[in-house]
Amino acid sequence: MKLYKIIKTFKHQGLVIKKSSLVNSGLLKSSIKLTYGYELFLRLTHNAVKIMSIPKIGYKHTNLRDGSIFWNYKNGENALTPDEVKFWIDSAKKEYFFTNDRVIKYEPQEV
Repeated sequence: MKLYKIIKTFKHQGLVIKKSSLVNSGLLKSSIKLTYGYELFLRLTHNAVKIMSIPKIGYKHTNLRDGSIFWNYKNGENALTPDEVKFWIDSAKKEYFFTNDRVIKYEPQEV
């Protein structure tokens, strides 16, 4: 399996890309929770877009700062369940083929 399909934490905050390449490949998909950056990375590499990422040493970013989207996904009122986290990771691996946001939603499965 390709390394980028195993590592799910691509930091799009350090992304360097031509604007036209990003627009042509599609922007971040608002319906995808948690793995929206990973899905974008998969889509860009799938479309052979040349990208660069500034190493973390070049900027400071903290994913789990109080009140951030990732903090809320882990600790907020509507924290994601392990099943929902798995759903979003699996969805990123399926949705990167599509440029447009297909507005997918997580539906809890009854056991």
